Amino acid sequence: GSVLLAWHRTPAHVKVILDNITLSLMKSPPTHEPAPEPTRAPVITNVECNGSQQLLEVQIQTDDNSDETRLILKQRNREYKFKKTIIRERKLKKKAINNFYGCVNTRRFCYRLKVIDTKKNGITGGHIKMFRNGKRIYSNKFKDGKKRVKKFGLCKKKQIFD
Repeated sequence: GSVLLAWHRTPAHVKVILDNITLSLMKSPPTHEPAPEPTRAPVITNVECNGSQQLLEVQIQTDDNSDETRLILKQRNREYKFKKTIIRERKLKKKAINNFYGCVNTRRFCYRLKVIDTKKNGITGGHIKMFRNGKRIYSNKFKDGKKRVKKFGLCKKKQIFD
């Protein structure tokens, strides 16, 4: 049979299957309110962000031609130029979900993610996703074309500097 546990801080209902054991985690009692946006499981990385920063995950699902895919994430400086590199990747595994991590402070800085396909034909069956502290902030199929560019954070003309 199932084991029913009262569990707080989880989506409305989660099933975990481990070695043929099914655990059902459910809020009790069940309510008819809309379920909150599910948050992803915490990711274990070797990246530690300071208190003012958030963990950014960039996920790229590649096709057979992962050698065509490039990724660069930069932070904008006082002169409104994207100079500081946060993540740069050229070697992605083919036909796989590639995850890259960095620390961002979206309350103080503007960031630009640029994903480039050198053959200008997109990523067949692939995607680009970004998560800040586990919550999805960007999703794109990148079906065709040369590049996808996404700016996020404090990207208005005025930035807060010390």
